[in-house]
Amino acid sequence: MTEKQFINEKSFLYGAFFSAIAYGIVVTLAAICLNILWAKRLPIKHRRFQFIYVILVFMMATLSMGFEIRIIQAGFLEQRDFNGGTAGYPGPAAYLGKNLDHALPIEFKAWMACLVLTNWFCDSILLWRCMILYQDNQLWPTFFKYLPSGLLAASFITGVLHLIQITAPETSAWATANLPFNFTILYGIVAVLVNLTLTTLITLRLLIHRRRTTRALGAGHGNDFTTIVAMLIESAVLADIFVLLFLIPYSMRHWFCNITIQPLIQVQAMAPLLIIYRVAQGKAWSSTASRSQPRSFSTSNSSQPRTPGPGSSLGFSHHRRNSSQLPMIRATDGYLGMDTAGTELRPRPSESSTFDPYELYRSKSKLELEQEQTLV
Repeated sequence: MTEKQFINEKSFLYGAFFSAIAYGIVVTLAAICLNILWAKRLPIKHRRFQFIYVILVFMMATLSMGFEIRIIQAGFLEQRDFNGGTAGYPGPAAYLGKNLDHALPIEFKAWMACLVLTNWFCDSILLWRCMILYQDNQLWPTFFKYLPSGLLAASFITGVLHLIQITAPETSAWATANLPFNFTILYGIVAVLVNLTLTTLITLRLLIHRRRTTRALGAGHGNDFTTIVAMLIESAVLADIFVLLFLIPYSMRHWFCNITIQPLIQVQAMAPLLIIYRVAQGKAWSSTASRSQPRSFSTSNSSQPRTPGPGSSLGFSHHRRNSSQLPMIRATDGYLGMDTAGTELRPRPSESSTFDPYELYRSKSKLELEQEQTLV
């Protein structure tokens, strides 16, 4: 056994090992997402999309893992003495390398199809979040038609061409008899561009809302934005790093691509599951967020609830009080009353004609104001 043959065989085994670890993470994330969605007190029609999406992503990850096990079994057991291809040496690495470039066995075709479908699922949820964040933007409909949709269409077209190229009997990724280009590399580049573009759009929108919220309510109210942005960047960057770690060695015909291509499907499945997990917890940004403005307090001689001003909602799914539950001050000739969450406090007689009702409000409602801000 030559040194090159030995390194290539080890690289395929290492890739299968890392893929199994990544699949365990996907199983955990999918189980957590389904459990949270099932426990939510919402009608099933409001959760149907998330349920179906999580199940489909989990199915793609599971099927790809099954096909990958079958591929490794065929290479290291059934085709141990394989002597063919362009590797220049016999053995499992020659068999696996040949079929990754020219996927004729059914398990290789199915595994490649799972890879493309999982990538489309990952891009589609990022596009969905872009639509949610930009749907109230007047420039978004025109912009949406040309850039995100165009990139997603390019990903779909290059993905189909990639599958046709590597599964047709007369072509392969490198021996392009009827197709003029290696669409495996082109498809990978387009996938990275789509992911980075959609993630950048989402991040910019969230940072704009974070700046508006911190300016209106203080620095402590922008933590949710920072967490969401960090989650999006980390999940998107993780997938893009794995795609690049495959594309660059693959274009150089280096053995390192054998390690990164196998867990690629599982890594791509993690990103949308993390987003669904965030949405299911009720901490994702909603479409009403862009219309949010700070709440304001006012005095009134009436016990009627106040009409909420524009932007009384901050757009999150956290539990929060409505405008009728905000502290209300009612000052009369003989006493000071205060309504909090519909509860009337006992009146306190004023001790002098110069009694300042706002002093009592400031002294007794400081804690309530702090609690109100933490619930926003």
